[in-house]
Amino acid sequence: MDGNQQCILPKLPLVRRNVTAALVDGSIPLPAPCWTVGAMPLVYVYFGIGLSVTMTLIFYGQFDFLRDLIAGRFRTARCSCTGQPPPDDNATGSKAEELGVDQPAVDRLIALSEAKAKRSRMTVFLAEAATAQTTLGQILMGTGVVCSGISLMIYLAAVSNKRNSLEMCGTMPNVPQMTDFLVNAYLLFYYVIRVAGSEKRQATMTSMMSVVDYFTIPGVLLSAVLDRYFTGFNFFRAYNFLWLLDILAYRRIVKSVSIIRMLKLVMLVLAIILIAAGFLHVVENMGDPWLAEPDGTPLYNGQSIAFWRCFFYVYGRITLLDLSGMRMHTMMGRVIIYGFQILALSIVMKAIPQIMMRLKIKPDYDKAYAESKMFIHVIVCGHVTAKTMESFLQEFYHPDRDSSEFYRIVVLSEQVPDEEMGSLQERYFSKLDYFKGSVMVMKDLNRVRLSDAKATLILADRTAPDVDADDAANIMRVVSVKNYKYDAQVIVQLSQYHNKAFLQNIPSWNPEKGDIVICLAELRLGLLAQSCIAPGFSSLMANFFTTRSFDENQKTNEEPWMKNYRRGTALELYCRPFSDAFDGMSFPQACEFCYSKLKILLLAIQINPTDPLMTPQINPPPHVTIDVLRKTVGYFVADNATQVDRAQFYCTKCHLGVEQVDLIRKCDCQPAHLESHTPVLSGPGMKKLQKQTSLRQVSSIYDDEPVESKIWSYINQFDRSPKSHSVEDITKLDGNEAGSPTFDSTGMFYWVPSRSIEDVTISRKEAATAFYRNHIVVCVLSQEKSQICGLSSFVPPLRSSVIKPEDLQDIILLGDPKYLEKEWKYLNNMPKVFVVKGTALNRSDLRSVNLNTCAMCVILGTPAAAGDKNSDPTMADKSVILATLNVRAMKFSEEECPGLKEEQDNDFVGMKQYADKVINRRKRKHSISQLTGYDVPLITDLVRDSNVQFLDDRDEDLPGTEFYLSQPYIGGSAFTASVLDLLMVTCFFNPTVMKCIHTIIFGGASLELERIMAEGAGLIGGAKISQPAQNKNQVSVDLVTIKSSPLGIHVGSPYGGLVIDALRTMGLVVLGIYRPVTTGASKRYVICNPPETFIVEEDDQVYALHRANSVIQPVLRTRLNSNQRRLVDTDVQSLEKNLNALAADVSNTEQRFLSVLHIDRPDRTGTLTQEEESPLLGRSENRPLRPAGPSFATLERRGIDEELRIMEQKLARMKQDIAFMQERYVKFAFGDYT
Repeated sequence: MDGNQQCILPKLPLVRRNVTAALVDGSIPLPAPCWTVGAMPLVYVYFGIGLSVTMTLIFYGQFDFLRDLIAGRFRTARCSCTGQPPPDDNATGSKAEELGVDQPAVDRLIALSEAKAKRSRMTVFLAEAATAQTTLGQILMGTGVVCSGISLMIYLAAVSNKRNSLEMCGTMPNVPQMTDFLVNAYLLFYYVIRVAGSEKRQATMTSMMSVVDYFTIPGVLLSAVLDRYFTGFNFFRAYNFLWLLDILAYRRIVKSVSIIRMLKLVMLVLAIILIAAGFLHVVENMGDPWLAEPDGTPLYNGQSIAFWRCFFYVYGRITLLDLSGMRMHTMMGRVIIYGFQILALSIVMKAIPQIMMRLKIKPDYDKAYAESKMFIHVIVCGHVTAKTMESFLQEFYHPDRDSSEFYRIVVLSEQVPDEEMGSLQERYFSKLDYFKGSVMVMKDLNRVRLSDAKATLILADRTAPDVDADDAANIMRVVSVKNYKYDAQVIVQLSQYHNKAFLQNIPSWNPEKGDIVICLAELRLGLLAQSCIAPGFSSLMANFFTTRSFDENQKTNEEPWMKNYRRGTALELYCRPFSDAFDGMSFPQACEFCYSKLKILLLAIQINPTDPLMTPQINPPPHVTIDVLRKTVGYFVADNATQVDRAQFYCTKCHLGVEQVDLIRKCDCQPAHLESHTPVLSGPGMKKLQKQTSLRQVSSIYDDEPVESKIWSYINQFDRSPKSHSVEDITKLDGNEAGSPTFDSTGMFYWVPSRSIEDVTISRKEAATAFYRNHIVVCVLSQEKSQICGLSSFVPPLRSSVIKPEDLQDIILLGDPKYLEKEWKYLNNMPKVFVVKGTALNRSDLRSVNLNTCAMCVILGTPAAAGDKNSDPTMADKSVILATLNVRAMKFSEEECPGLKEEQDNDFVGMKQYADKVINRRKRKHSISQLTGYDVPLITDLVRDSNVQFLDDRDEDLPGTEFYLSQPYIGGSAFTASVLDLLMVTCFFNPTVMKCIHTIIFGGASLELERIMAEGAGLIGGAKISQPAQNKNQVSVDLVTIKSSPLGIHVGSPYGGLVIDALRTMGLVVLGIYRPVTTGASKRYVICNPPETFIVEEDDQVYALHRANSVIQPVLRTRLNSNQRRLVDTDVQSLEKNLNALAADVSNTEQRFLSVLHIDRPDRTGTLTQEEESPLLGRSENRPLRPAGPSFATLERRGIDEELRIMEQKLARMKQDIAFMQERYVKFAFGDYT
């Protein structure tokens, strides 16, 4: 049948109005379509009932006047039935006045009384049955879901095939119809329960669930009563399956909200399609009801189709993929499908993105980490950015780290990865995974498999507006990790030193298991403090923290000095156990063997490194020997890990005659300490064991008196501080004049009783008249609300007990006393610390602290106040940059340089002083006093390393030069904490390296000091508390000038000979060279451990580690044979004879000069001779004035000058003899001279 043509059916035959007549005639067998028996179709009645009820209730809810009208009439009727008058508002008002309360209170009381009166068992039952939050309500709702499903299945079974009519008459009795009747009767009952038990009846009656009942229940019930069957509107029951989701949610069967939402969207879309298909099925089978012939004969334009064909047609209209092949015949069908298409598209299109969002594959950063059998993963969290991770990954996967290829980095950050991080993931595709989450969430820790991770690394934000808050966040991350896995290894960065103590309060914090805290401010300021003693030391040590490469054969256009520097930057600090070949060796022997044979530098050893009480021993004395049984490890400086492995794999059986160090590799020999199961307890092995110096034994003094007892004793003493503010009184207060100096409870630092900041604050005038020399000026540039910068880590290295009391340098803090008061509680026990109010931006303030005579000027910036974050990161260093330029631009007059003026004075002085001047004229060093600001020793602390380009316009750095290649950093005049960021990688691969670094920077490491700081008492000392410094394993950093030291004999010789000589004769471990960029230049650069063949120059200075209280033993003398001893004795006797002769000549010349001055001359007319003005003789008013003949004075002076010239020549020959003897002794030591 063509859909565009109307099918004109023949006129229906006349039938009786009831079914009984038809049955009597036997013309139509039952059940039959209702139109064949002349019964009126009720489909429009059922539809009208559902639509009218729905619209009435909606109007009732939307229009207030209709609701008020119905409610008013109902209240009036109720009152007339009960005989009670309606409530009078005036009566309630008078009631409120009588009770003395306001009208709302009376209304609330009335409402409570009415609610109590209404609350009965029935109302409680209905309330529980109407909600799905109770067990009863869930049972009723579940039963409703089952009934709805049965009704829908009966409907689908009836309409799945073509039918002649949707309404059938004479169908009873019928099992499916009776079943449908019963389930709809229950749904009607459940509807009444929901409405009666709900407090919001209006919302319940107009809900979609109730609308479904309005369209389905009347048709099913009336059809059974009228002996009919109408397939009708039971397709609406598909919407009732949303009840199932409520049950699943309330029963906690499905706990995820996202899954509930996804299921709801899917079921809602499916229900809408089913409802639309049901409507289309009804109208297409019924046809348009208004078509009829002129004579009134109805016309049928519908089509007999199955439900599923309509379903696929509706599905095709939504998805634009029609699989039904159906065409619309009725106008109503077209109207329904077009209207539905607009409605459905808007609903479905809104739901599809949400469904796809729920169904789509999770992004990689929301997934869980898939554990790999080929890699060990390391978790990195905290302040993670693309820039920090790029540097981190370059350092972690550097080719020099041979074991890094077995690790995989897993980043856990709270931020979604940006484009830069995505690019970084592509570059490190097989080595980096990024996951979005928080360390504080247990679920995220499960996702990244923290329990299987090797370690957790927590990064700090150095530029955070509130560093204390950032440190607190990192500490909480540590707590979360330790709470998840108590033995997890954690390496955490903190910005401030005082926050470091909070980690000691975590019960599972265990340095023995590899837990490490890296305090950036502590290390940064500690390196700056050591740079005041040995300029450039900060750059030297920082280069050991990072891993870089250098190719000796690579051809570049860089200058030779830059090549020497870059060669040193390729060296790193490693930790390795010793092989059996080192067993019983002393440290000097092992250090010499490693340097000469293995071509690596040994700095320290540590016995039993797993013991937290054991600390590295830097350059220990000869009686400390290596014990392989106690797993002694060494700390080496080398180019890569392969070189360091030589110390671990060296075998006396296999490698004794090997000349090429590259051939020293692991052999198959069994270690000697494994050949026997029982250790030897007697003989030489026992003697070696008795010689061991263990920090456990040293720290046993702590067990005699607990830390808490020391702190309590310190609190009880509290000496009063004097009130004097003068420089002299402050110096007396430091306590070094009365007798021996006092140290703190650990014996590591000098200690004085607590002083207030007012006691050490001096004015500019007092500072200028104090004439400070060789002091340290610290310019602290702060704002009113700046955070502390951490001076508590800067001052202690300069007050280490390693330094002799007479060598302690004054420290001048130039800044705002109000700001410095924040940090004074950490400094009030440090001696020789003064505060001057001023700023480095004011030159008068700089002159008042004698900047031109200082040993070092340190310019420190302070962290910005919390909440103050500059939009331009470059501005973070504006103050220190301006202060540096201000110092550079200064010029000093001769009045400010008294030492230089005295040196240039050629007036005739005493004989002894004049002779000293003449003899030492060439070797005298220039005075500390400088002429310009460029000559002031200066080091600037930067926040951003890129700002180094603004410090000095004389530097020749090209734009984009890396910080470690910039000239200020190379020369040690600039430093930034960014070079410490990569120390975390070094600590991961070598956990004990941090102890070695801490010991070198701070002169020693003490577990007791960390415990005292955790108590918050600061440095404590005093009677029965202080400890002597001799008990500590401390080391000092020295910058030795070669030409003025015994090492001067190595000028022009290879560097390797200098290292061995310094170790043997002076007990020094040489780390590198500090050399002028060009000959005679003031700028210097750092060379870290140059090759053995590197030639030493006269102007060089060497960095060396010197152990505290070490005594240089005459080890060379004991090795001399008889011939060598005879030559030494002859040299010594000759040298003593020449010295005695020179001393006699000096004495005779001085006596001659004094006798000439006392010769009586004729009186003069009032002028003094130059000899009488000499400070040696002084001037007396009673002495007679006598003339001096010019010829006589000239002759005498010429004679004295000639004698002095002869003595100078003798002294020069003696110096040559001494140099020859020193060279001979060195050859004796190497065995090259007999």
